[in-house]
Amino acid sequence: MDVQVGEMFKVQSSCPLVTVDGYVDPSGGDRFCLGQLSNVHRTAASHRARLHIGRGVQLECRGEGDVWMRCLSDHSVFVQSFYLDREAGRAPGDGVHKIYPGAYIKVFDLRQCHRQMQQQAAAAQAAVATQAAAVAGAIPGPNSVGGIAPAVSEYHLSLSPSPWVPVCLL
Repeated sequence: MDVQVGEMFKVQSSCPLVTVDGYVDPSGGDRFCLGQLSNVHRTAASHRARLHIGRGVQLECRGEGDVWMRCLSDHSVFVQSFYLDREAGRAPGDGVHKIYPGAYIKVFDLRQCHRQMQQQAAAAQAAVATQAAAVAGAIPGPNSVGGIAPAVSEYHLSLSPSPWVPVCLL
């Protein structure tokens, strides 16, 4: 459900393809088998869902960090993807996307992610500057406070992209 089970699975950058399946015997660093994870808190619903994973999905890192997914399972899988949200004209995180068996689809775009991070950093920096101005009394209004701003001269906010690319499979 929403609780991590097991250790984080790390894939070497030299391995552009990784398979996530429902089996129990991994054959190497390019395969993660969900069947090998035990969870004492597993519900009956999650147990039934795991039975349908089968051959699972294959994730491929292409180009400069884009992630494509192929559904290898006999059943559809559901993916949360801000990239697919944008492509569908939906708000980020609005829901999940159903990926049908045999489908091969882009689920993550590194450039889009970088642009979104830059926009969020700029918005946060503007909010900090507005708050600092309000504390300094430079912005009149019901939330402004004067007289204490000399102690607060300037705020700097820096946000650098992480080398880790999170992909959430539901």
